[in-house]
Amino acid sequence: MNQLLIWVLVLSAIQFCQSQYEWITYDKIDEIMEKMNAVTADNCHLKQPSELQLIADVVYHPPTIELLKKGIILSNRTQLLHARNIAHKNAILYSYQLQNLFDFEEPGLMYYYLHAAADITGARSYLNQSGIIYDTDKAYTHWYKSYFNKTVPRFGPMAWRDDDFYDAFNWKNEWTNQTIRIVDLGAGRNNMYTSKYYKGNDWYFTWLPDSSGTDLYNGKVVHYYKLTTARKVGEFNENSDLLQFYGPPGAEDDPGQMKWTKPYFDCGRSNKWIISAVSPIVDVYPRHTEYRNVQSFRYLAVATAS
Repeated sequence: MNQLLIWVLVLSAIQFCQSQYEWITYDKIDEIMEKMNAVTADNCHLKQPSELQLIADVVYHPPTIELLKKGIILSNRTQLLHARNIAHKNAILYSYQLQNLFDFEEPGLMYYYLHAAADITGARSYLNQSGIIYDTDKAYTHWYKSYFNKTVPRFGPMAWRDDDFYDAFNWKNEWTNQTIRIVDLGAGRNNMYTSKYYKGNDWYFTWLPDSSGTDLYNGKVVHYYKLTTARKVGEFNENSDLLQFYGPPGAEDDPGQMKWTKPYFDCGRSNKWIISAVSPIVDVYPRHTEYRNVQSFRYLAVATAS
């Protein structure tokens, strides 16, 4: 009798365990997790671009200028805030340099590479990748011989953290977080990052190609700055001039200083699900020409940080 009672209790417990979750149906969270778990570093090259991207609402509460004004930044969004600041800072920096420096004084090839690497190393674990992505035939690469006032088809230097787990000099086989890979996405075989079939290039379509008109300023935002010299500590000269350049949109402009991409799987690079902050870089195009009526300030590139 006691043995029969024990079996009844065991069967009742099994039935209870099987039925207590029957009310939970397949929902959006299960759909997202199933899509994320289906992609790995080994099979991402076989997936369609749509399979490597999630909807924008998956990452809730990304830092925006509206939230910064209100001081509403969640503690688990500080890395996204840093990525936002890096992308916007790089957009302002390169917009200023491209407009105020002569061709041969502009950043060279190694400057782009080392600057992207510095973003990664300076951010420690807060940043996964950083890059400058140019639109088609918009990069004036003065470091090539006899290439004055000429462009290259595509130029996209990008740096990201790499896995050095199996490197020979890493005898502990531990993640050191000190290895960076830098690649020009516009070089090599798979260089069509402007194509909709390119995997993980949502950062390109956020601002590029620039579809604004052919007016000189095209509604681009003016940034003012002043260079002040000092006679000695605490005493500044008053004859400093107010200078200007055109850059990314301001805090009060639409659609804001930067945009967020949809979460995507960074296939072939970091091989992780990431989200990127993107801000536009402004320069005059075309550069040296007798036909001033065709020149205008346009978004020629984007600065991205993830």
